[in-house]
Amino acid sequence: MFQKGHKPVRKATPKIDSKVEKPSNTLNPVEELVNRVPKLYQNQYRLALIGKASYSKAIKMKCYECCGFEDVRERVPECTVFSCPLWNYRGGKRRKDNVSV
Repeated sequence: MFQKGHKPVRKATPKIDSKVEKPSNTLNPVEELVNRVPKLYQNQYRLALIGKASYSKAIKMKCYECCGFEDVRERVPECTVFSCPLWNYRGGKRRKDNVSV
C-alpha cells in the first residue's frame, strides 16, 4: 500500500469557473434593440423598453416601431391595422373614431 511518510497522490480536479464572462463587445438585449432605432427616437425607445416611459409615450414608440420609424407623422394617424390592440390609442392618444372589428 502506502509507505510510511508518503501521502496518497490525488488527481487534480479542474476548477469550474461559475462566472462565465461574456465578450466585452456584446451588449445587453435592451441596448441591442435600441441600436436598431434611429438616433432621434433612441432615448424614448429605451425608456419605453425598461418601463420608465409614460403609457402614452410607450404606445407612441410601439406605433413608431410598427411603422419602421419612417414617415411616422403621416403613417400613424392613417394606420389601418384595426386588429392591433393599441389601434384606439395610436400615437399615444385615445381616438374617438372607433371601428368595430
